[in-house]
Amino acid sequence: MQLLDDCVTESWLFALVAAVIAFIVIAFALFITGEQFYVPSFFLVLAVVAIFEVLLIMYFGVLGMKGYVPIGIAFGFSGAFIRLGIAAGNTLALIYEANPSFALVATTPTAIIFVCILSAIIIPLVRQEYNITKLMAPPATESLQEQRIKELAKEFSLSARETEIVMLIARGFTTDNVAKKLVISPYTVNTHIRHVYEKIGIHKRSELIDYINGNGSGESGN
Repeated sequence: MQLLDDCVTESWLFALVAAVIAFIVIAFALFITGEQFYVPSFFLVLAVVAIFEVLLIMYFGVLGMKGYVPIGIAFGFSGAFIRLGIAAGNTLALIYEANPSFALVATTPTAIIFVCILSAIIIPLVRQEYNITKLMAPPATESLQEQRIKELAKEFSLSARETEIVMLIARGFTTDNVAKKLVISPYTVNTHIRHVYEKIGIHKRSELIDYINGNGSGESGN
């Protein structure tokens, strides 16, 4: 898990996503150029789609690990998006295969449309670089994280048990994992978490993680 976190928090990851989309645009451009480029464009798309699939899974994995969505749902969505794309592509291919005359006329315009759509995606993607980089920023080191949690506990008068639970949540523990670690029920864990939220004035786990990592409203208000 640490290797995954280290990989996705590198600054080159964001640039790689934009580059992957750019290569897909190039592949479509080659396809439009002529039949002699059909095979190279096919293998180019095949390669970048495989890379994009890995990046998508990593991205949703980070969202899950940081508490923005449950990990199961995060990986479920990543797989769903991938399968949806494959299904859409196969459906389009079957339609064209069943209607050769239509395919002869529509293939090039379809490729041009995809080029325009992908090119348009790159622009807002680049504009969102700061937000995405911040979202995927690595968490604070353990010692600094513990220090911030201790300060938080002192500031908001968290109990020893509440502080212990916050420590575990900051390390990526789920409610069930915390319950097993502390030998208490998940219901008790949720009760402590709810009390922590009430004391700090937040409403969900992602806000707590942001607060601990210095990205939340708590730090900006100091």
